[in-house]
Amino acid sequence: MSGHAVTASAQPLPVVADFAHLLAAAVWVGGMWVLLAKLRIDRSGFMPLLRRFSGVALLAVAALAVTGSITAVLYVRNVTYLVYTDWGYVLFAKIALVLAVVIVAAFLRRRLGTGEPGKLKRLLALDVSLMAAILLAVGVLTYLPPQPANEPLYWHQMGDKLHVTATISPNAPGVDNAFTVSVWLPKEAGDPKQVRVQLVSADRPELAPIDVPVVQFEKTGEDPTYGPLQKFSYRGQGAYLPFPGEWKLTVTVRDANDDETQAERKFRIY
Repeated sequence: MSGHAVTASAQPLPVVADFAHLLAAAVWVGGMWVLLAKLRIDRSGFMPLLRRFSGVALLAVAALAVTGSITAVLYVRNVTYLVYTDWGYVLFAKIALVLAVVIVAAFLRRRLGTGEPGKLKRLLALDVSLMAAILLAVGVLTYLPPQPANEPLYWHQMGDKLHVTATISPNAPGVDNAFTVSVWLPKEAGDPKQVRVQLVSADRPELAPIDVPVVQFEKTGEDPTYGPLQKFSYRGQGAYLPFPGEWKLTVTVRDANDDETQAERKFRIY
C-alpha cells in the first residue's frame, strides 16, 4: 500500500497483484532459507521436506512470473519505456536471475532421486545466492521510478549558414509548452522573412506537421560568441505536443533572398 502499486492505474488490480507477488515471494524465500538451515543444522528428514517443498516452490515461482508480468505492465503505460529507464534495466536483470533460478531448480529436481543431501548442498546454496541477488534487485526497483521522466528540451545546432537554439519547456504532452527559438544568420543575409517551427510525429507519419506560431521578441547585432552573425529570437506557447511518442522539431528560416535553410532535431516525450 506504500509502493509503486498504489500509484499505478487500474486500481485495485495493481495492489492485489503486488500482494500476490509478495506472498509468493515470501513462500519461496522462506522455504529456501528453511531448507538451507535444515541442511546445515539437522539433515534428518531433509529429503522428504525437499520433495514436498519442490512442488510448492514451482508454484510460487510460476505465481511470481505471472503476477510480476501483470504489475510491470500496469506500472508502465508502454512496455517500450523499459529500455529508457534504470527501472527497466534492473527489471531485465531480475528476469535473467529468475531464469537462472529455474535452471538451478531443474538440476535440483533431477538430483532428488539420488537420496544424498550432500550432493544437493552446492545447488541449494547457489539457488539461495541467486535468490539473494533477486531480493537486492527488488530493493533497487522499489526506489526507482518505473516511468521515464520528461525533461525540458534544449537543442543547439551549428551550421555553415545557420545556427539554431531551441528550447521546449516543460516538454510534456497535452499541456501548454513554452517554445523559444533563436537563429543566427550572416549579416549580409539581412533579417529573416520567416522563421517556421513545426512538430512532426514519427509514430504517426500520416498526420500533417503541426505548426507552432512564434513571434520575434529580440534582435541583436553581431554576436561575438559566433563571429559576424546576427541573432534573432522567437517564442510561442501552446499545447502543440498532443500525445507522447517520438517527435521531430523542424526550424525553417527564409532569408531576405527567399533562400530557405532548415535544421531538425528528434526527441521523445513520455
